[in-house]
Amino acid sequence: MKILMIGISPPEQGGSQRHIYEIASRLGADLLTQKRSNYRGNKIEVPTINKSVFSRNISFAKFSFPRILELLFRKKSKKYDVIHIHENLLYFFIPLLRLRYKVVTTVHGCKGFNFFDNKFLWQIYKFFLKFSNAIIAVSKEDEKILSEYFKKVDYIPNGVDNSVYAFNSKQEKKICFIGRIHEQKGIVYLLEAFDKIKEKIPGFKLELIGKGERDYEDGLKKKFNDKRIIWRGFVSNRKEIAKSLKSSYLICLPSLWEGLPLTLFEALASTRPVICSDLKVFRTIVNDKSARFVRAKSSDDVAKAILFLIGNKKKAEQIGKEGKKIALKYDWNEIAKETLKTYQNLEK
Repeated sequence: MKILMIGISPPEQGGSQRHIYEIASRLGADLLTQKRSNYRGNKIEVPTINKSVFSRNISFAKFSFPRILELLFRKKSKKYDVIHIHENLLYFFIPLLRLRYKVVTTVHGCKGFNFFDNKFLWQIYKFFLKFSNAIIAVSKEDEKILSEYFKKVDYIPNGVDNSVYAFNSKQEKKICFIGRIHEQKGIVYLLEAFDKIKEKIPGFKLELIGKGERDYEDGLKKKFNDKRIIWRGFVSNRKEIAKSLKSSYLICLPSLWEGLPLTLFEALASTRPVICSDLKVFRTIVNDKSARFVRAKSSDDVAKAILFLIGNKKKAEQIGKEGKKIALKYDWNEIAKETLKTYQNLEK
């Protein structure tokens, strides 16, 4: 099938960006994306203004518009079987594209995101989304929400490249976090937990992979000024991420809310035990055998979970092995196949 995906891709960070890259690569899709994208397939690049996430997304939508018109009205423009949209601000193009193409739209998270939580904005977005031939939800919770409004909703989650984790690694005295340095990720509760128990776990470090808004991140660094806390920043190389995760003793994801983060699958693929917030979206993927759950916004719970896993190595290893079994079910190759099925079903 001739496929065009539209969305921002790495080196820009984020689960949706990685999702776009992995699926497009495996399906051999053309990709309408930002300049300086790492995508190795055929790509149509547009400029973006990267002063902030908002300015980047707005500028991407703005500069994509002439390309959308070209797809619609230029006779020599390439004819696609499916156009797959991933960015919220591009939903407005769906009715136009439907004049010539079949359109699939992936919604990368509902609750906790402004376009959905704002009732006025949601009414606007909902109007444009209904023109999609099919909608993909990345979590079971979102599938349930979207199915209330739209007839054709498929659940296709994020995934992981398990081949990147196919190596042995020496375990270090290290607790690892991966994700954006943002209030949503609950990182402050992990930092508070580490500060409470660091004297009880001599030799252990806390490694944080990711970056966020400068003021928020700088505020955390100032408040939690400790040499045992390693701020890695954004790491684009997946092999480097795999090395960091696999060399950890445990991985902690204390989010306040989520769509369905790619980082969960990365953590599970590492074979290390995962501590995560007790959110519905996490429980659709893992259970008490494959993760250790803590209450959101509770540094005490996080501290207790860390001490428990460090003090119970055998249990920690069991949780890690169960998590790996789950990661194998969500390999990107399988996720790509499910996405292709959605495309093929449009023809029926």
